[in-house]
Amino acid sequence: MKPFTSDTQFVESLDAAQREYFLGRLAGIQQSLQDMLRHLARGMGPLASLNGDFLALLPSDALAAQGLISVSATVYRVQSIPGSGRLKLSTFDDTPISMWDGTSSLPWVHPFEGFAAFKRARHADGAHKALIQWDKRRRGKA
Repeated sequence: MKPFTSDTQFVESLDAAQREYFLGRLAGIQQSLQDMLRHLARGMGPLASLNGDFLALLPSDALAAQGLISVSATVYRVQSIPGSGRLKLSTFDDTPISMWDGTSSLPWVHPFEGFAAFKRARHADGAHKALIQWDKRRRGKA
């Protein structure tokens, strides 16, 4: 007997009763995994929200020291782009939102994939104000 090179070959090698048992068992395991995943997902939303609420309570200097800003109880990551004078704004889980340039009349100079949701949440004005303060601290003008 030669070794199996795929799961399909293995399943095809089983007789009808073995195949029915194996596939039924596999379906039960898959259902259990999906149930666990749903259960975990329900718990992660409140956990992320609680973490965001905690971070939003920190003073802006403490957030800034961690590379974060808070806008309407939502925490965003800020990263300086060396040599450009720009800041990169991302969600807390690192989804890029936009490049920000405080010297431009339109400060959101390079929107990324997360920008549409960011605008819908109406956080652009609050983030702009927080980034102005961030930029002043970074440049030693605060």
